[in-house]
Amino acid sequence: MKKAMSLLLAMLMVVGCFAGCKKDDGASSDSGSGNSSTPVNNSNESQSSGAEELKDVTLQVWVGYGSTYQDTDMVYEEFNKELAKYLPNTKVEFTQISNDDYGTRWAQMLSTQESVDLAWRTRDPEDAKKGNVLALDDLLAEYGQDITSFLGEASLDNHRAPDGKLYFIPTWQGLTSVNEGIAFPNELLQYVPDTWTSELEQAYRDFAKNSSTETTKVIIEKMEEYLAALKANDKMYLGVYNVQNIAFPYRYQNIEWMWYIDWTDDTFTVKDRFAEDSYSHLWYEYAAKWFKEGYIRSDIATSMESNEWNGTLDNTNYVTRWVNYYCSVEEEEEILKTRYGGLDVTVVPITFDNYMNLGDATGVSIPYTAKNPERAMMFYNEFWKNAELYQLWCYGIEGTHYNKNDDGTITLVKDKDGNTSYQQYKWVIGNCYNSLLEDGNTVNDYALAYEIEKSGKVYSSPLMSFVVDRDVNDVDDTLININEVTGQYLKSLEYGYIGDKWEETYAEMRAKLDQVGMPALTEEIQNQVNDYLAENGITSWNYPGIE
Repeated sequence: MKKAMSLLLAMLMVVGCFAGCKKDDGASSDSGSGNSSTPVNNSNESQSSGAEELKDVTLQVWVGYGSTYQDTDMVYEEFNKELAKYLPNTKVEFTQISNDDYGTRWAQMLSTQESVDLAWRTRDPEDAKKGNVLALDDLLAEYGQDITSFLGEASLDNHRAPDGKLYFIPTWQGLTSVNEGIAFPNELLQYVPDTWTSELEQAYRDFAKNSSTETTKVIIEKMEEYLAALKANDKMYLGVYNVQNIAFPYRYQNIEWMWYIDWTDDTFTVKDRFAEDSYSHLWYEYAAKWFKEGYIRSDIATSMESNEWNGTLDNTNYVTRWVNYYCSVEEEEEILKTRYGGLDVTVVPITFDNYMNLGDATGVSIPYTAKNPERAMMFYNEFWKNAELYQLWCYGIEGTHYNKNDDGTITLVKDKDGNTSYQQYKWVIGNCYNSLLEDGNTVNDYALAYEIEKSGKVYSSPLMSFVVDRDVNDVDDTLININEVTGQYLKSLEYGYIGDKWEETYAEMRAKLDQVGMPALTEEIQNQVNDYLAENGITSWNYPGIE
């Protein structure tokens, strides 16, 4: 959904889809929870004293992950009527752009100098470096005070470019990582010893304390015990489709997704993700093994191509699913039971702390082509703090596109085929704190996330603002060549369907990576990291660890 993302976090290893108190990979109908009662601000006081002097402006706003619905125009007309109450003489024209087309449209806009006032973006340091977007510090100080107040200076600082300026405002959906866990149907846990879930949890704890291929292997082999027991009892259902997420909890700093540094390594050694002693190599080995054993569905190659795996999920017949949540394990188990047909589950936590996860952050920037940057910031500040505006954009018109329930939740209106006439991905732009709880969800995870972030008990990587300089020593060209090589091989290795040929296939990929210059680039990135550490006086991760 985003820029070149973390390889080890990009997909789910299980047949199931994302589930839990917080679910941000779907439209508003998929998202589990939000704030049903306490908006950041919802008053006419947002109107500035000089608002009547504002000239008529129509802002061009680009929205990523865009889809148009039957009633999109109706909702946007109503949105502009409401906006006029708070920001007179200001209209917004939203342009919905699909994820597949966004990169191309963005490049075209920059080259043709098409005027766009506000645009959905990922956290891409190249935007600032190339002058694609405007620095936002002065605009935020004058017109975006509510955004700054909510996010806090510390969170914004984590998004600054190497030059110290801010070019990107993250969508607030909880910048702190959610808790992660693995859910197992209780009816399947009867096939493993009673101590198995506690042993698995301990394996994850050991990994968190000492991230290594050895501790990773313990997790994978413990999961194998479960899968083997299910196969022996003819309970594999659709099986699993990957090794990765279940075995690779996030405990490293990604660099261009192809390299990483372990949080527990105070030498800050840059590691090649495709080296033989890496997590990925272990992943390929076991993916091939699991495919051969029948733990991974036999049609994985074609099912992943068409995304059919997501559409064929039977929520009462799955082996395991990855979940994310801000609430307690017990609350999450109850939510999953309610959401998925009354199935009793046990959730095994796989993370045990809170960290700032900005690598995949989405948000907005103001392109250099903007004709109305000041008004764009005025609008976004209002949109950010005004719950009514945000909810209108997310869910549509109350009584037409959704209805409020007696318990404070909402139900989206759907036709006989289960389709909505309007909805939006609520994490794309704005402030998810102002979202609503949808039926079947009782936990306000956004409120919980906000409390965690404001507690100060959140770990933030000291390399958060590090950016690889692509303009030296053929870095950019080498990165392109590496991506071309991995594109030829990774899918078959990651999903195991290459089978017994995995070692041969890996060796071939590795040889090509060496040929296009990956070892030399690894050294170059290490030098850049070392320079960054020295310039900023960083000598340790200062990671507090877990109890």
